[in-house]
Amino acid sequence: MTRLLLLALLLVPAVSFANDVYSPGPGAVCDKVGQACFDKEGASIGITKDEFGQTAADKLASAIEEVGDDWDPTEFTLSDGVSCNTTKKVCEDSSGEMATKMTIALFGNTAVNNSEGSTKKTVAEGQCKLYNKKSDNNKFKGSCTIGQKVSDDSTEYVIKLGDGETYRFEKMAEGYQVETPEGMSNNLATMTDHGDKAVFKWGKWQLTAKVN
Repeated sequence: MTRLLLLALLLVPAVSFANDVYSPGPGAVCDKVGQACFDKEGASIGITKDEFGQTAADKLASAIEEVGDDWDPTEFTLSDGVSCNTTKKVCEDSSGEMATKMTIALFGNTAVNNSEGSTKKTVAEGQCKLYNKKSDNNKFKGSCTIGQKVSDDSTEYVIKLGDGETYRFEKMAEGYQVETPEGMSNNLATMTDHGDKAVFKWGKWQLTAKVN
């Protein structure tokens, strides 16, 4: 950590986020739950020591050493569910939306400006269950792929079940428009976000998609 950043951390008042996450100064963010701090490069042993003491710094250093070659310094997730990517210079909440305040705290206003107008796509392997509430049985239960596309004016989920059927959910003002293998549904869906799991409900159907 440079002398300039050390001086900034001493002179600038802390900025608080949700729960136990806060920024002690420009270019840094800390999590009281894990007693660890991060900068624009990832986990910072130096800032962790400044904020939580030598014991916390030693614990972080040991954790990094234990993981070894599998350690990915470019990504980390805080206890409030916000994930940051130091390569892309962006932080996102659990729904995939940019966490603007956190992004600015770590990477500055330029990072937010550079992301404007961009479309973000993610695809993850998961487990899905398609449940028929009317007949009280599962039409499908097993592996699936969960895709999400987020742009300035739209959010779309594409869930491909292991049996080959694909369900597409596009966010509208009053809910999610649903495209099923049989075509467009007459019912709009609601979506409940549980962090690593999303539950879509429309008509007699409920589709639960959980990331592995």
